[in-house]
Amino acid sequence: TALDEGGKTGQTTIRVLVENLNDEDPVFSQDEYGVSLSELTSIDTPILAVMATDADNNTNNAVTYSITGGNDGEAFTIDSISGLISVSGQLDYENTETYSLTIKAVDTGNDPRTATATAVITILNENEHTPQFSTDEYTFNVQEEGPTSMYIGTVTATDDDNGEYGDIEYSFESPSNYFSIDSSSGVIRTDVRIDRED
Repeated sequence: TALDEGGKTGQTTIRVLVENLNDEDPVFSQDEYGVSLSELTSIDTPILAVMATDADNNTNNAVTYSITGGNDGEAFTIDSISGLISVSGQLDYENTETYSLTIKAVDTGNDPRTATATAVITILNENEHTPQFSTDEYTFNVQEEGPTSMYIGTVTATDDDNGEYGDIEYSFESPSNYFSIDSSSGVIRTDVRIDRED
């Protein structure tokens, strides 16, 4: 209100608008997320979702996501809007058993505020590889009338899998009345005295 000396008044309306400051950080629902998955998991398979919220009002509270660390070989991607993490590369337990991804959430204020969380992804070993012998064919000479349990030779095979799937056990495809093979070492020995005339 304005009052002049003659007693007349005038009025106006004053409006004060309070601007919304971006004064809240995004907050993840948990500090660390975790999931285990097979090394045979297909590309584009969704595996985990992270979530962050922001207490600011209006446009300052929208959050976008990105992976900022630990993503060796670009093995994973994250949807910037939903926070859904998916496989984007070939996984191999023999190369990488665990990924520790740093996930960043950024709000959309004029002065963006951020938060980070960790997604630990454990890769499970699978039996991918077939045992391979060092050669396709072995030839051993044996002495006639030699003693029982006489050493004949050794076969060797390797398997590129790690852990229990890389362990090899040897056996004859068909049972033998004359020879035995050590299941662990691949050593072949005679079970009886060998007679060439038999």
